[in-house]
Amino acid sequence: STLLFNKSPIPVAIKLYDLLFIPFCMYWLIRLTAPSSEYLKIFIGIAFITVLAQCAIGLLSWFAPDVLPFRWRTSLEGARTVGTLRNPAVYTSTLLFLSLLLFHYAMQCKSTALRLGLLLTFGLVMYCVFMSFSRGSWVGGSIFLVGLMFLYPKPVIRLTIVVFLVVYFLSSSVLADQVAWAYERATGEAARGTAESRLITNNASISMIAAKPLFGWGFGNYDRYDRRFQTRVGDVPVRDDLTSHNTYLSIMAEMGLIGFLFYIFPLVWWFLLSIKFWRRLPRDGFWSRRLLVMLWLLLLHMAIVNTVMDMVRFHLFGTTIWWIALALIGNMVHPYLETGGVGAASLSKQ
Repeated sequence: STLLFNKSPIPVAIKLYDLLFIPFCMYWLIRLTAPSSEYLKIFIGIAFITVLAQCAIGLLSWFAPDVLPFRWRTSLEGARTVGTLRNPAVYTSTLLFLSLLLFHYAMQCKSTALRLGLLLTFGLVMYCVFMSFSRGSWVGGSIFLVGLMFLYPKPVIRLTIVVFLVVYFLSSSVLADQVAWAYERATGEAARGTAESRLITNNASISMIAAKPLFGWGFGNYDRYDRRFQTRVGDVPVRDDLTSHNTYLSIMAEMGLIGFLFYIFPLVWWFLLSIKFWRRLPRDGFWSRRLLVMLWLLLLHMAIVNTVMDMVRFHLFGTTIWWIALALIGNMVHPYLETGGVGAASLSKQ
C-alpha cells in the first residue's frame, strides 16, 4: 500500500513505522517474553504511580492550570481532561488499562490497607473518565463498569455509589461548572454539531471504501482524497474540510477491506480462542478468568471510542495500549492450546 499508492513512499514508510510497526513490536515483545504474574505485580507499582500522576495532572488542568508546565497544557484545557496524553480517548483508555490491573490486584491482596488504597484509586479513575467529557469514553467506560459489576459486584457497586454521591454533593459548588458542561456535552448544541460532522465524515469514508474496496487509497492518503467525497447528507451541509473520526473506516478507506481484515484478524483470533478455552482457565488467582474478561472489557471500551475518533492515524500511544492488552490476552490463552488442535496456533505450551 505504501509503495504502490504514494508518490513519495519513504516519508509514508517512516509514518507507517511510527504508527503501526512500533505497536506491533510491543505486541510481539510481550508475546515472546510472556511476563509472569510476578513481573506484572512489579508493574503494579509503576501503574499506580502513573495513574495518580495522570489523574492529578488532569484535575489540575481544571482547577489550577497555572501550576502545570507549559508543555503539559493543551487547547483542550477547560473542555476535556487529557493529562499528558493529549487526547481524551487515549487518556481514558490508558487509565482504564492501568487501573484494571490495580483493581484486579486489589482483589487478590491480603492487606486491607493496600486493598482500600487501590480501590480508592480505581474510584478516582472513574471520576477522571467522567471528567474527560468524551461521549465515547462515557459510553465505553459505562459498559466497562457494568461488566466489572458482574465480576466483582459488591466492591464495584459500593465504589460507584461513593463516586456518584461525591459528584452529586459537589455539583452545586466545586463541580458546578463541570456538571453543567457535562449536560451540555450530552444534550446541547455541541452534541448536535459533533453528530453532524461525524455524519459527513463517515459518509465520505464509506464512499471512499465503495470506490476502492479491496486495496483502498493507500496508507497515509486519507486526507489527500477525502475532500472530494464530502457531500451534503440530508439537511446537513459540508461546512469545513473535516477528517475522519472513525478508526475502522479510516483503515478500510486507506488499506481496503483486505488491509482491515489483516489488522482485525488477531482480535477475532484471540476472542474465539478465549471462548474455546474459557473453562480451562482458573477461576481464581492473578491469571484467572476475571482478568481475561477485564482485558476484553478494556478492548470493548477502546473499540467504542475508536468509532468516534481516529486512533491509528493520530495517536500512537493509544494504539500501543490496544496491542499490549491483546498480547496479554494471547499470553493467558496460549498455554491452554492443545498441540495440533487449532491449526496455526498449535505451539508448545509456555
